[in-house]
Amino acid sequence: MSWRARPWPIAVYRFYNDRAAVELIIRELRADYPLAKIPTGQFAANEAYFHLLLFGYNLMNWWKRLCLPPAYHTMTLGTLRPRFFWLPAEVVRLSQGLTLRFPPALPDPAAIQHAFDRTDYLRIW
Repeated sequence: MSWRARPWPIAVYRFYNDRAAVELIIRELRADYPLAKIPTGQFAANEAYFHLLLFGYNLMNWWKRLCLPPAYHTMTLGTLRPRFFWLPAEVVRLSQGLTLRFPPALPDPAAIQHAFDRTDYLRIW
């Protein structure tokens, strides 16, 4: 065996580190997305369900990277739900149009405002 054929420790680390990242994604899909229970007994329907689930996972990851501050990029959906999606708000009609009115005490108002501004900037219609 020549010295070039031997796997170097850094190459072995990188190879297995990628596999460990996949395990974290699977854990998040099972915990925060409805992957723990496959809905049907038909392969084609389960495949379509799985692809829709991954599409939602990818959309959420793109939204985190494009619209949230960097401190929130590594958070899971289970952590982001109470901070961004389960906020109490009231839809109010003003002369400028519909708006959301939030209570004065929010978990992180600067991050929420940043997410609203960036999401509005990325709006496609």
